[in-house]
Amino acid sequence: MAFEELKESISEAEASAKSYIDSSTEFYKLKAFKLLMKGVTGFAQAAFIGTAVVLSLLFLSVAAGFGLVLN
Repeated sequence: MAFEELKESISEAEASAKSYIDSSTEFYKLKAFKLLMKGVTGFAQAAFIGTAVVLSLLFLSVAAGFGLVLN
């Protein structure tokens, strides 16, 4: 009887430990995905702003060139 109760409690502890490990790995996978997506969106935002700045400088330089030619 005591051995059966001990065996049951060991199997319950094993199941609890497996459940904890599974949920911990899922948590860290989600955390890594969140950090990765923050990096990707930050890079995309910087690329978009950089492209907008380059295009605006291009248009300003063309406008300045036309302004110098017409004067």
